[in-house]
Amino acid sequence: MDSRTCGACTACCTALGVTDLPVPKPDWTPCKHLCGAGCGVYARRPGSCREYQCLWRGGVGDENERPDVLGLIFEPWEPPDGDDLGTIVRETIPGAFERFIGSGTALAAIVASAPAYVVLPSGDRRLCGPPERLRRIWAAVEAKKARRRA
Repeated sequence: MDSRTCGACTACCTALGVTDLPVPKPDWTPCKHLCGAGCGVYARRPGSCREYQCLWRGGVGDENERPDVLGLIFEPWEPPDGDDLGTIVRETIPGAFERFIGSGTALAAIVASAPAYVVLPSGDRRLCGPPERLRRIWAAVEAKKARRRA
């Protein structure tokens, strides 16, 4: 259940792709339904939009860490090593991830202690986190690739 509403935040409306529209919307493209009040089709928005919940909406972080303010969207991620959850981080304001990691906030400490899959608007992706955990994730990814080739 949602513990917060989006309010003025529309960060995911640009950062995330939506495939269940008549004409799919790619990542990093503002949704054509965005208007001054947020989503212009909110009552009949696509299922993927209706079901999406970033961690902030789920109650993680304070008001200063709302995605449109912080420049980062956090969502849960299940890394391929089968261990505890990690985080997908989508950067919506250039440089926000680097500033965030050095901020010393409680949320930054949580993200630093678990794997984070960082997705940048440029299309670049980074895997960050504790070195031993990253080695296990990388080994799991390589094992999966090897099974596909076999």
